[in-house]
Amino acid sequence: GPGELGRRSPAIWRRRRQIHLTTLASRARTDDLTRGARTCGRLPRSVAIAIGVHLIVALALLPVAGHPYDIAALTAASEAWLRWGTPLFHQWKFGLDLALISVSAQALRFVLTHVGMGGAAAVLTAWKLPLVIANILVGLTLLDLGRRLRVRQPSVVPVLWLLSPVSVWVAAGHGQVEPLTVLAIVLGLDLLVRRHPAAAGLVTGLGIGVEYLPAIVAVVTALLVYNSVLKVREGLSFALGIVVAVAACFVPGLLSPVGRASLFSGLSSTASVASHPGTGPAAPPVSASVWTLVGVNPGSIWVALALLAGGALVATLAWHSRAASYAVRERAGVLATGGLLLIIVLLDPGGLPQFADLTLGGLCLVALVSPVGSLAIMIGPALQVASAFLFVYGGSFQSYWYNMWATTGNSGWPFPESAAASVWLLRLSVLVVLAGLAMAAARRSPPIPNLIQRASRRSSIVLGVIGLVFIGTWSSQPAFWSGVGTGGPQQLADFTSLAGTVTARLSTSGRVETANFTPPVIAEARTIGPQVPLALQATLPAFHNAEAASSAEPAVHTSLTVRIQGWPYVRANMSSLWVNILLGQRDWSTPSVAHDAPVVLLAGKCSARPAGSTLVSPGWAVYSFTVSSTCVPPAGTFLLRVTENSRQNTSLLWNGSGRSPWSVVYPHTGSASVVLDRRTYRGTFTTSRDGWGAGGIEQVKVNFNDVSLTSHDTVANAMVGGIPATVEGISVHWPSGNRLDHWTGAPALVVVALLYVGGLAGLTFIVWRWLALGPRRRSHVRASAA
Repeated sequence: GPGELGRRSPAIWRRRRQIHLTTLASRARTDDLTRGARTCGRLPRSVAIAIGVHLIVALALLPVAGHPYDIAALTAASEAWLRWGTPLFHQWKFGLDLALISVSAQALRFVLTHVGMGGAAAVLTAWKLPLVIANILVGLTLLDLGRRLRVRQPSVVPVLWLLSPVSVWVAAGHGQVEPLTVLAIVLGLDLLVRRHPAAAGLVTGLGIGVEYLPAIVAVVTALLVYNSVLKVREGLSFALGIVVAVAACFVPGLLSPVGRASLFSGLSSTASVASHPGTGPAAPPVSASVWTLVGVNPGSIWVALALLAGGALVATLAWHSRAASYAVRERAGVLATGGLLLIIVLLDPGGLPQFADLTLGGLCLVALVSPVGSLAIMIGPALQVASAFLFVYGGSFQSYWYNMWATTGNSGWPFPESAAASVWLLRLSVLVVLAGLAMAAARRSPPIPNLIQRASRRSSIVLGVIGLVFIGTWSSQPAFWSGVGTGGPQQLADFTSLAGTVTARLSTSGRVETANFTPPVIAEARTIGPQVPLALQATLPAFHNAEAASSAEPAVHTSLTVRIQGWPYVRANMSSLWVNILLGQRDWSTPSVAHDAPVVLLAGKCSARPAGSTLVSPGWAVYSFTVSSTCVPPAGTFLLRVTENSRQNTSLLWNGSGRSPWSVVYPHTGSASVVLDRRTYRGTFTTSRDGWGAGGIEQVKVNFNDVSLTSHDTVANAMVGGIPATVEGISVHWPSGNRLDHWTGAPALVVVALLYVGGLAGLTFIVWRWLALGPRRRSHVRASAA
């Protein structure tokens, strides 16, 4: 009746109100997710500007900066494969995926050289192009992760990544593979958050083919399965994807003896360098690690400490997030990824400055979950890179730019060097990173005001832009860009020793010398043909040696009679001689002035101009002349005189004494022979002009062809220019060609180059669209569930 309806009406209205509020909340969530899907494809203005600045500075760095020895190590195997047909996995400790990138870069290099770019600049540009693209994709992935984790300002971390001098320098400057490593880690993590474990496994496995650090994503996957963020079935899908990718990367190399030997020796070398950096196990490390702060080298113990610290971090996160909400458990996986990466970097005593990209990536991942200070993210890794500019690899190179163009003689603005300042920058870098992590771990009560946070972000961005302007301005010097054209170096430094030469171990038993080649080298030599060229290093005594400098005589009044013992027999094996003499003139103050001096050598009936000069002290220089063997009379006695190519011949001095002026005469070019396993091989030899002052013993390199290589070759009767020589080393080297398409063919290289550029553009577009359209798919699922 009416009374009962009146008594029940408050409950009915409360129920209807609850249903209405639930419906509004569901619509609000759906609208919010739909709005997020619509705006996810649009880049925030700050991220778009950061990408533009990143690309501009990268373009200034691509062809002119880099570490030529490291880049040669990464690209030499593919270049040798394309040029000579050697095994693709020779001296290769990486996976097939990185090998394919290297081959494609060589194909693009071929195209760039045919449009007017020098060979070294072309390979720098082609190799570092995917590294720069990887940086952009890392920034987009960090943006997507921030949105999915509902970070308050998801664009802050991507902007810090893109505007950091570290990410630009490591990719576009040094040319390291770390950008690909960071991309594999963050993209694999993003795919896990998206609930695409199989794709995450494939990306992680491909990253392991480049560097082994992406394996930490597998540990994070196990944590997410334990926390019920991922189902067990999804964890198995991830495992299947990573196994397939790792097998595709390493099985092709392991199937060949050369690939197996290269992979295992490379891993052993890497482990040795990481465990014992510096001159020995007891030497203090010079790296951005905690060991630099205390000046102690932990040796291989750091690996065990890193495993313990990483295990403790994962166990702690698993324990505290097990009973928490889904969002907290999801964030625990991101925090574990960044934390594991930082643990490895901070505990590795062999962490070089070019690994600062890993430090920056780890800090960015931690900052998505915990408030790491923006200044710590920007300054800490940047100090690590700055230490390399002050003292690169023990002072071997003044800077990366100078070393790139050393063969051309180009040099830019002077750059200071200081080993002590470099070490202190590394220590300060570690302290800044640790301070940022301590701020993130501390519970702030009360929290930092927004005004201070905003000032910190803006100041860090300003510092990053200042660093980028410095790098871009320094790389724009005309002295560097003049070497980018065809007049610049055509080959990276140390390419021959990395890919073109294999040295045997030389052992001596009595008077018998044996060259021992390893079985992989024999197999490799037979893959490119039954016979390979042989290089013999030997020492050769000089024909004449008078290196005592006592008094100076006018050069026009001084002459030297040289008599070569056994010349009638030696002459048939000699093409030319080197004649080195020590001359002086008061105004020779710099090498360039001494080199331009008008000096002429009269040897018998011939005259020769200097082939080179070396300033040994102010006013004195050693001049090297090439004298043809036809200038020496059949008896082997000829007269040397020095004159100036000018009207006045009174200022030039010849050091030594009147009877025996300072001079060295030794073979330059000619024929040689060697008995190898009772078979005589004939070849040619050349000595260098800069061997003066070595006590009359010169290092010569003899090249032989048509050598049948065996594992144990007995070397005997080495005759260089008809003179018995002492064998110092023996090696095989692959035939060199001037063109990269020595056997591959230009059409094939052009097609590969087009596929390379098109593949990079397509991958960038796919990842971009994937990051943009992903939330729309998940919004439907969440709306239906709601």
